[in-house]
Amino acid sequence: MRRIVFKNIEEFYDCVEIQMDGSSASNLDDQKVDQIYDDAIARINTRCAMVKKYLSKNRREKSAMLPLVLNSLLEENCISKITQLFDDRTLDECDLAYYRLSSTEHFVWACTLLIMSWMLRNLKAKVEEGSCYNQTHKRGDKDMLCPQGSKFHLDFYNDCLQSFENVIEAAKLNPPKLVD
Repeated sequence: MRRIVFKNIEEFYDCVEIQMDGSSASNLDDQKVDQIYDDAIARINTRCAMVKKYLSKNRREKSAMLPLVLNSLLEENCISKITQLFDDRTLDECDLAYYRLSSTEHFVWACTLLIMSWMLRNLKAKVEEGSCYNQTHKRGDKDMLCPQGSKFHLDFYNDCLQSFENVIEAAKLNPPKLVD
């Protein structure tokens, strides 16, 4: 993976902003809200059909369906639990009472922590168990313990961790400046 620099952070931010801009409260009316949810339901139904079709042909590959339903599951079961760990951030003199646990910033922060934590924990387990589906590879007493699979996942883990560190480093090199 190429090194993430501040320019990439700006690009990622812009991508999210474009998506949020169309759904900001000032741009919404009943018809737009209905359309957003109708589109989301259509995407969910399409994904559901894809998952069912895939699973009917690949019974052993249950993890393949995870990305298709992950957003719904995370929002419903995990994000709210993480935001409960945060403090409300308010500043009455500036009328900044909207940074409650339901704010966009808290939601995105929780998503970030959740995804980063899951990714690192998942890859760490795959390194330690030598995750591999090639039955001809050398294995230990258990189903996994493949040295090649372990090395593959360690490289993936290190690339992932390095990308997180690059984002932090880029942010530290270009910190926000207080208004005087």
